[in-house]
Amino acid sequence: MRQVRISVDKKDDKLHIMVEDPAASINPSSINTVTVTVTSTSDPVGLKVTLVETKPNSGVFKGMIKISSKPMAGAIYARPGDKVKVKYEVMETVSI
Repeated sequence: MRQVRISVDKKDDKLHIMVEDPAASINPSSINTVTVTVTSTSDPVGLKVTLVETKPNSGVFKGMIKISSKPMAGAIYARPGDKVKVKYEVMETVSI
């Protein structure tokens, strides 16, 4: 089974996101990216955030998104007391 770890850290008005997924480092000689979806109680549709690999073939991807208490382009809308979720989908390919 594929091992994936997600960590989220809120600092001031930003949400720092890290995904550890060695299998997502598809091209080992390049810096790869993965996408997560961030939603909140006030913004259930949310936004897609691209995380960038920290170095080639590391399998560690980082990125951040601004949090805003008012609807704002490029930021996740979250009012005080909201729950914020980060969703990362693991895709598996199987040959039959």
